[in-house]
Amino acid sequence: MTLARALGVVGRFFIGAGTIILLFVAYQLWGTNIAHDLSQGQLETELEELFAEAATISPVTSASPRGPTTTTTPESLPLGGSATEQVWNKKKLLAMFPSGGDAISRIEAPSIGLNEVVVEGVQVADLRKGPGHYRSTPLPGQPGNASIAGHRTTYGAPFHDIDQLAVGDEIVVTTVQGAFTYRVMSSSKAFPRRDKGNDAHTIVTPEDSWVLGDHDDNRLTLTACHPKYSAQQRIVVAAEMIDTPGAARPSVEEANGAVSLTDAETGKTIELASEIIPEELNSAYALEEERTLDEGLSWDTSPLPKALLFASITGLIFAVMLLGSRLWRRIPSYTIALLPLAVGLYFTFEQVDRILPAY
Repeated sequence: MTLARALGVVGRFFIGAGTIILLFVAYQLWGTNIAHDLSQGQLETELEELFAEAATISPVTSASPRGPTTTTTPESLPLGGSATEQVWNKKKLLAMFPSGGDAISRIEAPSIGLNEVVVEGVQVADLRKGPGHYRSTPLPGQPGNASIAGHRTTYGAPFHDIDQLAVGDEIVVTTVQGAFTYRVMSSSKAFPRRDKGNDAHTIVTPEDSWVLGDHDDNRLTLTACHPKYSAQQRIVVAAEMIDTPGAARPSVEEANGAVSLTDAETGKTIELASEIIPEELNSAYALEEERTLDEGLSWDTSPLPKALLFASITGLIFAVMLLGSRLWRRIPSYTIALLPLAVGLYFTFEQVDRILPAY
């Protein structure tokens, strides 16, 4: 092989590699938005159904061991305190123990155009759908520090403009317990012992999980990668609740010990006991999960085998295309292989994106 021919091969290799890299960047910046939009459409339907089911409450009679049988109207059904003393609505109770990826609430911040369905969990698959709730924190609208993470540059970039939130801006979350309004705090008010600034955001490292802890108030904490196009740091915005919080989530033991309900109209008994919380969720909520700002955003090598498989299939399609162009005709070979190549690249990019740190 002559030097000129060798240089030609090397040049074509780098051109091809550069093209693939550019296509991958395009996939991350725009292609991931398609997956996000499809997920949000499905979550919208799921959330509407959840709200509708939780709002449908028949008059019931509580059979409390501590007092006489009483009829309770839908408007006065409580959702707090000791489960053995309260009448619970099963749909609302189940909504307090969602599975990973389930729609749990809507978050709106008019000042930055944010309007997204929030899902449970901050794993890779969860954050691909939309903003994700840290399972170790209270649910939005409940007492304590409800915390939510979101992407800034990929998968719809729901928190793209989180740095533009200003002190005093309102954030509204809507759950099965109602709508709750939060007002953005200055960093000095949100974290007086660690930040003396007057901006609405605080920059921390992925290890600074203290931002998710209890701060002796009722607040909403939003976290995202910082700076944009990087997962090196985290930007944090904290907002204080200006409404009365909803009832706190009960323990698994309380929920599974809820009293039976009797429909006042039909007389049928609704058994709520051990069937309230599915067995697979017991461990997730009985023990608090480790708090970390890096969950679902750092390197993950588990998709590597699939990435190599799809890359190999795509490479094989490309090789067949080249062979066909030499043994047959170039344009028909390229035309036939175009769609399979695009599909192969898409699935390869999807798996590679799962491996890399998210932002």
